[in-house]
Amino acid sequence: MRTRPLMWRLYPSYLAITLAAVLAVTWHATSVLKRFHVQQVQRDLAMLLRAWGDEAARRLPPHDPSAANALCAELAANTGVRITLLQGGDPVTVLGDSEPSAGDDPATCPAVAEAVAGRPGQTLREERLRGDDVACATLPLAAAGQQGWILRGAVSLRPVTQQLRDLYVRIAAGSVLVVLVSALAAWYAAQRISRPLKTLQAGAARFAQGGLRHRLPTDATSEIAALAASMNEMAAQLDEKINIAVRQRNERDAILTSMVEGVLAVDSQQRVLSMNRSAAALLGVQAAAVLGRSLEEAVRSPQLQKLVREVLQQQASVSDDFVLYTDTERFLHVQGTVLRDAAGALIGALVVIYDVTQIKRLENVRRDFVANVSHELKTPITSIKGYVETLLDGAMHDPEDAARFLKIVATQSDRLNAIIDDLLALSRVEQKAEQAEIALDRDVIRPVLESAIEVSQAKAAECGVRLDLQCDAVLTARINAPLLEQAVANLIHNACKHSPVGATVWVGAEQQGAEVVIRVRDVGCGIEAHHLPRLFERFYRVDKSRSRKLGGTGLGLAIVKHIAQAHHGQVNVESTPNVGSLFSISLPA
Repeated sequence: MRTRPLMWRLYPSYLAITLAAVLAVTWHATSVLKRFHVQQVQRDLAMLLRAWGDEAARRLPPHDPSAANALCAELAANTGVRITLLQGGDPVTVLGDSEPSAGDDPATCPAVAEAVAGRPGQTLREERLRGDDVACATLPLAAAGQQGWILRGAVSLRPVTQQLRDLYVRIAAGSVLVVLVSALAAWYAAQRISRPLKTLQAGAARFAQGGLRHRLPTDATSEIAALAASMNEMAAQLDEKINIAVRQRNERDAILTSMVEGVLAVDSQQRVLSMNRSAAALLGVQAAAVLGRSLEEAVRSPQLQKLVREVLQQQASVSDDFVLYTDTERFLHVQGTVLRDAAGALIGALVVIYDVTQIKRLENVRRDFVANVSHELKTPITSIKGYVETLLDGAMHDPEDAARFLKIVATQSDRLNAIIDDLLALSRVEQKAEQAEIALDRDVIRPVLESAIEVSQAKAAECGVRLDLQCDAVLTARINAPLLEQAVANLIHNACKHSPVGATVWVGAEQQGAEVVIRVRDVGCGIEAHHLPRLFERFYRVDKSRSRKLGGTGLGLAIVKHIAQAHHGQVNVESTPNVGSLFSISLPA
């Protein structure tokens, strides 16, 4: 439907009403004026006939046409009235006429019939005379003693018509002027009405664009002023409600965004309604890219899709654990529940995703630790028990066997003691680090490395390995010297055990940016890449048989890791099989 501005609806209406009113008034005025002037002429004519009736009846001799014509001419002289004297009867005859050559028959005038009926001066009529409109009047003269005589008068309306025409021109000019003034007034009135409405329209458009703090001006018109006030109040309330909604949404988004747990909401058709950052990261998708899409398109996880279907079908809470393979292997615990609106109607499902990968890994580490520590402790205990039983069975009476068996028992006891010492050392480091009891002081690094090399000289000599130190004498960091010495010594012992005879183990330290990096490098057998992520776990061995043969407890690298963490640093390893390994401890400078 085509729409038009209010201005062009009001203005033509006002103009049409004005034109209709002016035309009606003009028509009525001209009609009244014409009627008034004609009636005035007719009244004057009737008065003349009454004044001339007695004179005509007294002076006119009967049946004398020349005298009758002369009398009519005398009466009509200087009046502009045509006077006719008629004799009533059947037919009516003309006795005399002031204008006998006019060409029309006065006897045919209907006003004559009125006079024949005896109604003097009561019948008026217009007729054509030489092409002009005329006013006619008749007067019966029976009262004057002339039975059946009728005096008729006719006057041309041309002067009246000319006068009325001039008056019409003035009325028309006045009407045009009134129409022009009315048109301007209508234009102004339409503008006065439409301008405040345009202001309200512009304000409403500004409200729709979000400018709810804009206020509409009040108008002098009470209705428009009340409308503007209502719209201002509406904008204020909308602004307040929108601010509340935005604040609540921001708070909700902030909560969802900061949550470690993933939160996913879908509608009853399993289309994604909302997904926080954690859920997107856990599921390996882009949150903005999956909104509005079906869950099957968004997430490639049959277990998650099945859980959502069960929630929607059963309308109850459902939980499950499964593994999701994206860029890495993730263990997820998923809790799903129904999503309802304020009226309690089902609108979808809400899924909370917990990443339990680290918990699973810690459980695996704990499980492996229990198994490994049991195995590591059981091996020397079993060996000690076996040799003691052998001695009790009689080998103790053989001095040579007894001495050999007791030496093995002593070796296994030392091994058991070393494992326990390392476990206690690891426990102390962890406990002190958790309780922040490890004091860190700024100290020079080189003396610590020299002490670690000195402690490791015996092991290096036993393995036939040479130790080389490269460190700036003024290099410092915040350290706990005894713990750092133990960590470096463990790395040196490890490098010596896995290096060939005659090799060199390099120990060095340097500052790299905001860190001090201590490195221990060997040219030993190296470590395969798949062992590196678990190398610093307790009792983890790359080659179990070879490690036990070399006399390690399996806790040395774990101790190094926790000492580095106690220094707010970290330990890293780079290794290539048959080339060598590089262990580094990074500490804050």
